Amino acid sequence: MNIVLDTSFLPDGFRSAILRSLDKRYRITTEKKNGYKDSHKDNKYFLIVDYKEGSFDDFKDILEDILGKNHMDQYVVAENTEENNTYSVLKKGDLEQFGLVICDHCGMVFGNYDEKVAHEKIHYFI
Repeated sequence: MNIVLDTSFLPDGFRSAILRSLDKRYRITTEKKNGYKDSHKDNKYFLIVDYKEGSFDDFKDILEDILGKNHMDQYVVAENTEENNTYSVLKKGDLEQFGLVICDHCGMVFGNYDEKVAHEKIHYFI
């Protein structure tokens, strides 16, 4: 499965740490994406990840594990709902600028505050 990973919002050092971890710890290969992106000028930050071990959600778990092990707790993995099989790594504070909010309990990302509140109520029923 090919997954697109948008690292355009990361500093170079963090981007390198994620790529190194994908390669060395998980043996997952990446390549730069070619083509035109409307929202970003530089395609070198869009990587195609050749992920064969599991599902799209499993890859998100790997990214979250890498962020935690590299002490990048201020960043979250968000699914791009406009493009198939695409994740972005974003700084938590930047999410509000994009109109996104995060569940305080599990870190799930929502498109608006009402969705977040409805989701958080479920945590209290479980």
